[in-house]
Amino acid sequence: MNTPPFHLESASTDVLVVGAGGAGLRAAIEIAEQGVGVLVVSKERLGAAHTCMAEGGYNVALTEVNPLDNPDIHLKDTLEGGAYLNRGSLAYALTHEAPARLYDLERFGAIFDRDEHGKIAQRFSGKQTQPHTVFVADYTGQAIMSALVDRARMLGVQVWDEHFVTALFAATKSGQRQACGALALDQHSGLLTAIQARAVILCTGGGGRMYSVTTNAASNTADGFALALRLGVELVDMEMIQFHPTGMVVPNAMRGKLVTESVRGEGGRLFNRDGERFMERYNPQRLELAGRDEVARAIYSEVQAGRGTDVGGVYLSVAHLPAATIEERLPSMLEQFLAVGVDIRKESMQIHPSMHHIMGGVRIDDQGRSTLSGLFAAGEVTGGEHGGNRLGGNALAGCQVMGKRAAASAAHFAAEQRDTLDIPVADLDRELKRIGRYLETSQRKQSVYVAHKQLQHIMWENVGIMRHADALTQASSEVQALAATVNQGVRAIQGDPDYNREWLECLELENMLITARAVIYAATLRTESRGAHYRRDYPEPSPEWERRNFVLNLDGEKLSHTVVNQSEM
Repeated sequence: MNTPPFHLESASTDVLVVGAGGAGLRAAIEIAEQGVGVLVVSKERLGAAHTCMAEGGYNVALTEVNPLDNPDIHLKDTLEGGAYLNRGSLAYALTHEAPARLYDLERFGAIFDRDEHGKIAQRFSGKQTQPHTVFVADYTGQAIMSALVDRARMLGVQVWDEHFVTALFAATKSGQRQACGALALDQHSGLLTAIQARAVILCTGGGGRMYSVTTNAASNTADGFALALRLGVELVDMEMIQFHPTGMVVPNAMRGKLVTESVRGEGGRLFNRDGERFMERYNPQRLELAGRDEVARAIYSEVQAGRGTDVGGVYLSVAHLPAATIEERLPSMLEQFLAVGVDIRKESMQIHPSMHHIMGGVRIDDQGRSTLSGLFAAGEVTGGEHGGNRLGGNALAGCQVMGKRAAASAAHFAAEQRDTLDIPVADLDRELKRIGRYLETSQRKQSVYVAHKQLQHIMWENVGIMRHADALTQASSEVQALAATVNQGVRAIQGDPDYNREWLECLELENMLITARAVIYAATLRTESRGAHYRRDYPEPSPEWERRNFVLNLDGEKLSHTVVNQSEM
């Protein structure tokens, strides 16, 4: 291998948190408050995680605010929304601990909107039987992140931001494999650090950048799913990809950008090109506040039937609302559309579904423990919490609940370890060889950018809102071929690690490819339509797969699966 020699540093900590979004920072805060050593490694600058882009709100049942609501109602809505594929203990924890975690956020400095009586305001989001969603106008995620960052800084949490974790490691202790650390790449200097840890918490977020149209930030490249798979950790529900009903259509540079569910929560209405409020045909009871999967499929169907706009969308309007309501409750949306010449106080928005959230991920229990000893996880990188479909507003709540729970488990686990395990030398050498091959001076056969665009096209066209066996087979074949091409012929232009953004993008692409394989594999297995997974060749739910989940493993380069009944989750 003709690559520059790596300069390898070492570090150690009690608990390593990978990711500094809503889940990762909440985990770090909990560990620090317990007086346990913690290091956060963040791919983004501190405070710039994708959580900031969560605009809709935080779901919570506040009986003191709304006597008609309680956590059991929130739980029922969550299970129904998840097509009863949720891991019950995770859904219970989310809904019953969301109030306490909300008040934690207020203690940290977040200020949620109030009604005219000074009580926390709430509004409806999709598939809710009570208005569970609390909010800060339409930038709730940003407000939550600001509070978490302030609290973490106050506690002196050590954060390495703009560092990319290329691999997690495990060592054998008393005959059992146990997580023992990670390899982190400084994105500016190219310096690599092997970090030993007594416990690791994975909070890396989602993987929307596998798709050409997505609401996700550029950093959401499926890293955590790939890290877990390579380590032999089980994933669950990977076929369940949520397409947010409302993403921007024009201009092309903003295609897919999120149009928050708050717009429909405040009374936004959907119309096709003929002026028909088409949700009356698809779900006359809940209309625009039907489940995200239903609304996304309805919009997709309208466009496919030729009832879309000239640019392939439908219309979303709040022009019937008072201008003052829009200015107060939807200021970010008002600003977002004014920037492209649309005044939503007077004009309709054009929208189309956009890939938004992966409901599947690392298989965890209700304490955030993965299937590997010493490895914990929280947030979008995990599966089971949301089942087959996520309610809008449940992600922010879940990050806080499971961030705290996983942290408490990890801190306890770390305290019980007498020694920090060494990272196996052979595994570290293997990882250096894997990541180093992109810096080889051998011939570059394809650009990483071109390969990434190819993957996005494959996933959007074949593993999208509506799926079919033929398309999934084609996607599987094309992704496998693309992965082989990337392995053999994608190289970073600059042949050294210093300030080499393209090297990082090669590593991100490899993560997306392995995760895409998992999504396609699971989607092929589920020969029915349930939750966010819709098969045109199997358009109805099948009794065979009711309350049954697919658990995936990676053995070498081969994916395998087991089927788990809900009673075993």
